[in-house]
Amino acid sequence: MHPLDLILIALLIVASVIDVRERRLPNPLAAVICAVSAARCLAQGGVDLLVSHMLAAAALCTALVFLEVAWRSRGAGAGIGMGDIKLTFALMIWDPTAGCLSLVGGLCALAIWAIATRVRTLPLIPYLALIQIALIMCGADGSRLISLR
Repeated sequence: MHPLDLILIALLIVASVIDVRERRLPNPLAAVICAVSAARCLAQGGVDLLVSHMLAAAALCTALVFLEVAWRSRGAGAGIGMGDIKLTFALMIWDPTAGCLSLVGGLCALAIWAIATRVRTLPLIPYLALIQIALIMCGADGSRLISLR
């Protein structure tokens, strides 16, 4: 495990605690998580890999912002928050496949917990963080996650 992975895990725990308490992800914390993810990506494969990860993250997160704006404009209330999107962006810089899995897995875990507890709103970041930490601890990266071998 790379030392930056341990830093990312610590930052994800901090982000989770803040989201549970305040239902937000402060911009300075999001920026630090992005920086750690970018440094880890650079260490893995250099600038070309970082650029491709950032393009993938920008594409997905732009779509998420548009979907959230459309959702809220229909008067449906809050859905995924902008802090959740910021964290998804940062996690996708670390690895796009793992970041997407964290988002999808986090949303599924949140939905299951919300149904089980009959709670209408819950913070998403702790669920995203839990999935991402599990992927980091397993040493998973996108190339191994989608491999058919």
